[in-house]
Amino acid sequence: MLPLVNGTYAASLVLIGVFAVTAFSMSAPQQHRLIGLNPSLAAVLVSLHSSILYLAIALAGALGGLGISVGGSGSLGFIAAALAVLALLLSELSHRLVLRRPTPAATTPATTTTADATD
Repeated sequence: MLPLVNGTYAASLVLIGVFAVTAFSMSAPQQHRLIGLNPSLAAVLVSLHSSILYLAIALAGALGGLGISVGGSGSLGFIAAALAVLALLLSELSHRLVLRRPTPAATTPATTTTADATD
């Protein structure tokens, strides 16, 4: 969206502000979703989430540099949009796979019988 508002300083600032709020507000819901999948592994899931996030940040510079060398700086917005759509599709796929996951059979409490004690 930034290339569409690059002629207006105020609109660019608003767009960057909206981006900042939305970008930094995604981590907590994602962590909540991961913890909900398997609460007993919460610490591992949250640490893996953070590791993948840092890996993505590191790869962003490499992909941006590659995008500039291949298509010029004007192509960065399109590359970012394509990656955002890819991320959205992968998120939806993972959501559907979780919904398909078989739920554990409901366990019924064991019935205990007490024998009548006779004297």
